[in-house]
Amino acid sequence: MSALKSRLYAGVLRHRRTAPKPYQFTYGVFYVDLDLDEIEEVDRRIRLFSYNRRNIMSFLDRDHMAQPGERLRDSVRAHLARRGIDPGPGGSVSLLTNTRILGYVFNPVSFYFVRDADGVMQSMIAEVHNTSGEMHAYDLDRHPVAADDVHVSKVDKAFYVSPFIDMDARYEFRCASNAAGDWDIRIDEFEGDRLFFQAQLLVRPMPLTNANVARLLARYPLMTLKTIALIHWQGLKLWLRGVEYRRNPSRKASKR
Repeated sequence: MSALKSRLYAGVLRHRRTAPKPYQFTYGVFYVDLDLDEIEEVDRRIRLFSYNRRNIMSFLDRDHMAQPGERLRDSVRAHLARRGIDPGPGGSVSLLTNTRILGYVFNPVSFYFVRDADGVMQSMIAEVHNTSGEMHAYDLDRHPVAADDVHVSKVDKAFYVSPFIDMDARYEFRCASNAAGDWDIRIDEFEGDRLFFQAQLLVRPMPLTNANVARLLARYPLMTLKTIALIHWQGLKLWLRGVEYRRNPSRKASKR
């Protein structure tokens, strides 16, 4: 039986802000990088994982950018086709994300990696979710001055995420990988020319096997509940330090 293309990743997530008051934290995380063409095979092989049904770990198309009634892989490929991007025969689209754990998931940001048949990165998508249940997909076109092994993309902020960060900002995504498959993904957020917030994900791969899934679930229990709990805990600490709270503009509009 051949090894799965999909993999597990474990490492750390770091957040750092420089203004209006310096603040930072780091915590351990694990993710799964799912090849969208083999999710059913992952379902068959991994006892603690299920696709579009309940399990300890479960992956649901509707948790991501799938259109109603469509499989996620079909919706993503249609999205890419509208932008003139086609991985072609032998190409792949994978998703670095959290699955549901015991039925619950919250993914602040997930990444789609679009590769051709030679494994060369063609494009990326950052799928961002906020705590209001909203989602936005940023198409990350590669900046022409980036090094060969680094995917850099610059986009204007178009989606409310944090009540402690203004909407008038722009992002720089820097995604670097090496021969071992490690990822160093950094998101820098700027107001004008001033860098005031940075998130960095540093993770290493491991085979997607039953033993490794059990090991990571034991090491990082209730990973997705931990994510949402830490978001609110760190937000409370920022509020107590006097950082301005900004309401979601879409929520304000819906109350009129």
